[in-house]
Amino acid sequence: MPEPAAAVTGLATLLVLADGRLPAGGHAHSGGLEAAVTSGRLRDLAGLAAFLHGRLAGTGRVAAAFAAAACAAARPVDDTVRKPAHGGAGSSGGTPGDASADGASGDRADGGASGYDADSGADSPGGTAGDRADGGASGYDADSGADSPAGTAGDRADGGASGYDADGRAGSPGGVAGDRADGGAGLSGGVPSDGGARSRIDALDQGMDARTPSPALRRASRAQGRALLRAGRAMWRVDPAIRNPHHPVALGVVAAAAGLSPAEAAVAGAYGTISGPASAAVRLLGLDPYAVHALLAELAGVCDRLAALAVAGADDPVDRLPADSTPLLEIGAEVHASWEVRLFAS
Repeated sequence: MPEPAAAVTGLATLLVLADGRLPAGGHAHSGGLEAAVTSGRLRDLAGLAAFLHGRLAGTGRVAAAFAAAACAAARPVDDTVRKPAHGGAGSSGGTPGDASADGASGDRADGGASGYDADSGADSPGGTAGDRADGGASGYDADSGADSPAGTAGDRADGGASGYDADGRAGSPGGVAGDRADGGAGLSGGVPSDGGARSRIDALDQGMDARTPSPALRRASRAQGRALLRAGRAMWRVDPAIRNPHHPVALGVVAAAAGLSPAEAAVAGAYGTISGPASAAVRLLGLDPYAVHALLAELAGVCDRLAALAVAGADDPVDRLPADSTPLLEIGAEVHASWEVRLFAS
């Protein structure tokens, strides 16, 4: 039985990862709610309750499954907690100040300098501290997903071309149309150095692509995945080869780096699919925030059940993982992406 202190540490880490204030760009996305409100399909608290139930049953189930599977694939073999990215005191196996693998104290795994600007996307001008190692364009849109309509301003500097192929979909072998210039199919390209784990994560990323028909939602998912990786790398030792994954895959990878279990990654994934739209509803409709959070509390048990199901299938082949479809959200995302004026990126 684990020591009580260890259990509390795990719970606190889960709270950090699931916190809506984590600088990972989640506040810039409404999860399809802005399109639903603007179309008139959602007007009040009852409409929000129905929206959240539906989103959790579809998107939430898929997110939980893929987060759990990615976490299971990325966990250390000895199942111990990874060292913090900057080697803070108390990290397992290290001394205070023990930082990156090459010994450079305080260096970020992806090359970005520590500090809030590295997580918000507000990179320092002139290629100084805070620049992304993958060449992400400076400015908020690089990690929030608040790209300009039609794929013009806000395109990533690492080679994501505007238009349909810029959504970061998994590139097919041989460098055909749609491949990212940095080799991205969620990973950095080339043969994974640790074989099975990265191959599994790559397969999960491609599976998420297949389950996300909308180019706009693919872009939003990968933008949030990149932002979450940057936030995670500021706190924990996240595999630097993983560069541009879908958000649920990034969540599982970061959770594993933080020493969390697949169950904890899954519950964070399920909860994240409803907490963002709930917060957006308060801003868009002026709903009572206490009533909105009461809805979230009512759905907590559903999140737990989805997490349990996700863990049970965490090692299943990708084709057997949940593939629930939400056509109206997909259509709404494409309409929303065409608007010149909008409050949220997606």
